[in-house]
Amino acid sequence: MRSIVLYDSSAHGHHVDYLLHLVLFWSKNFCDSSDRLTIVSTATFPEICSKYHLSMATNLAPNVAFKVLDEKQLSRIRRLGAIRRSMEEWKLVRSYCNEIKATDLVLMYFDIFVIGLLCKKLRNISVRGIYFRTPDLNSSPSFRERLLTLRKNVIMRFLLMRKVVDHIFCLDDRAAESINQMGFAAAATWLPDPVEKYQIDASQISELRKSLGIPHGRKVLLIFGLLDERKGIETTLEALSLLKDADQERLSLVLAGIVAHSYEDSIQKVLKSHSSKVYVVKSPGGVYGKDIQAYFEMSDLIVALYKNHTGSSSVIVRAAMKGKPLLASDFGYMGDIVRRRNLGRVANSNCASAITTQLDAFLKGDFDQHTNELKEFGEENTPDRFAATIFDNVFRNRLIA
Repeated sequence: MRSIVLYDSSAHGHHVDYLLHLVLFWSKNFCDSSDRLTIVSTATFPEICSKYHLSMATNLAPNVAFKVLDEKQLSRIRRLGAIRRSMEEWKLVRSYCNEIKATDLVLMYFDIFVIGLLCKKLRNISVRGIYFRTPDLNSSPSFRERLLTLRKNVIMRFLLMRKVVDHIFCLDDRAAESINQMGFAAAATWLPDPVEKYQIDASQISELRKSLGIPHGRKVLLIFGLLDERKGIETTLEALSLLKDADQERLSLVLAGIVAHSYEDSIQKVLKSHSSKVYVVKSPGGVYGKDIQAYFEMSDLIVALYKNHTGSSSVIVRAAMKGKPLLASDFGYMGDIVRRRNLGRVANSNCASAITTQLDAFLKGDFDQHTNELKEFGEENTPDRFAATIFDNVFRNRLIA
């Protein structure tokens, strides 16, 4: 009998979606199995499940269990520096695995455990992880970034050589290829970035526009996700203010998502000081499940001008799934995948004038619409493919069609 643990202490944003997709896939495909699945996460996970109209008691298979992390203990660990946190949280993970008698562990956020894994190996438990902040293979790195990449590669080689980690899942396909080229042929696999598809009718889109007060005829730019310093909101607003007044009056900017606690004061100041003729509106709160897709369907251009972000983002997949072009940062994996797969255009997210140039091109209709490429990329990143990739590796059988 296998006892599989999914561990994630970051139960917000896409972390919740990932856990949900795995749990629902398990409940659909392994409900009669003698194997067990245990989710170890924060108390917010079942609360967020309810926003998706899911109940831990009624929607899941009987061989699925949920253990709540001690919030006080977790809060203490989070206040530690990165190295101490890695060691202390890895110690916490080991205690849960021993209590549950785990045979397999999937670290849903592998990055924070790297130092801890170097210090102490789990015995008789197969360890896998989703690696988010992989070395940046897609930009012209600075000397500091080259040193960081070298350090990450040395640590990864050591973890794989000592068999501390059995397998790594990477959202960046080139990062998976790079790890396998270290001499560990099947050590890493590209992992689809899962997005659920819903049916949305035109009346919902119309109602959403109305509720946000978007003036008739204006094109909608969307910034979606956890709204914080990384999203490039200030630079985007500056870029919009550089457009001609007549062009500003053709646009609205929607900020959809929860505001990070550390950014609450800043975003208030930014929105108050905003003086262009662009209509700017913030969603009334967090956006979940089916409502997320409504925001994307309503929009004409998805803005993903993240600051110095090397990894992936589900925003790319959500945009592609609805055939919406992206204006993304030219940095890291996001810049690379948007260019490589013809998903939109890129700009220096730190340069307002560069962003203005691309917004001007969008308004003139010069954005190339690669409809087939967008659709193909969206279809590659389904929840079932995501979950099957992970469980296929755990069970070593062929779940992926």
